[in-house]
Amino acid sequence: MPKTIVVPKFNGEKLRQARIRAGISLRDSRWKFKSPGTRLVQWQRGAHVPKIETAQYLAQVLGCPVSDFYDYVEVGGDDE
Repeated sequence: MPKTIVVPKFNGEKLRQARIRAGISLRDSRWKFKSPGTRLVQWQRGAHVPKIETAQYLAQVLGCPVSDFYDYVEVGGDDE
């Protein structure tokens, strides 16, 4: 019987939406997040995924739970 597990998958669009809700522009984000603006754009576009510690810091700055940045997807495997 196949086993199914749920795993978190970072969603850059959710990060972008949280940043906009917090009223932080891309220009201002480098100061707020202590990270180059280009890195934030890469995270938002899905080109890179931030470390969990970084995602936690971003969530703290944006005033939302870190889980807001993730989709939870089911993956299944064959159990032999």
